[in-house]
Amino acid sequence: MSHKDFSNQLESFRQEAEVVAQLVYGDFAVNQAALDSDDVFAAMNEAPRFWNLWAYATQVSSFMALGRIFDLNSSYSVETLLDSMQKNLQDFQPDGLRSRKDPKGENPVWLDSYPAEAYYPTHDDVKRLRRMVDRRRKIYDRMIKPARHKYFAHREKHQKDAVQDLFQRGTIQELWLLTAFLLQLYDQLFQLYVNGRKPVFRRIPYSIRSLRKQAVSSNQPHHKLIVEISEIMRRTVAGSPNNSFKPTPLRGAA
Repeated sequence: MSHKDFSNQLESFRQEAEVVAQLVYGDFAVNQAALDSDDVFAAMNEAPRFWNLWAYATQVSSFMALGRIFDLNSSYSVETLLDSMQKNLQDFQPDGLRSRKDPKGENPVWLDSYPAEAYYPTHDDVKRLRRMVDRRRKIYDRMIKPARHKYFAHREKHQKDAVQDLFQRGTIQELWLLTAFLLQLYDQLFQLYVNGRKPVFRRIPYSIRSLRKQAVSSNQPHHKLIVEISEIMRRTVAGSPNNSFKPTPLRGAA
């Protein structure tokens, strides 16, 4: 299947967006658990090197995954996804939608009226989506790309002040919003392509606290991960042999 095929591009984008979400929210779920509970913080301090390695690994991986999404030279970037959408707008029209809703050609009765009620995107819709992506790309270029290229990928920066500067060009909230947007973009494009629903971008929960409240009843991979981390932390505290042992945890640029 060609990388120019929209369905292939969309599936690749889903995988990348979900990977980013699990890495970002997995990291912050651990941090939040430590902030919320002195017992959890004490238990984590019994293995500070492990948890700092976890933080470093999730941060590196999330920055690399975001790079793949926003890299203009990638065959499976968000830009390539929108290019594929624009070049294959005919696939979004009634005949294409009908074939996706009825892949076996059974011609159910409800399908007679379905195409008339669906939404069919135009080039203006693609332009609107590009503008939305461009706004998020500015966050990536300012906040993620410098650290990804100059520290994680090539280690051009070594001095403490220089490294700290790379990681102080944005906020946690911006990272959450960027992650939430990528998931929402996938969902809206999926609904448009498969069900003929017009893309509507509404404000959605994005903070770690708000997601923890709805994670139990959700099937989203990063929501499930948040629940699993909460359970791991509960068991860590319950099984901790010596919560009085509190070495100073390693807290570096990682």
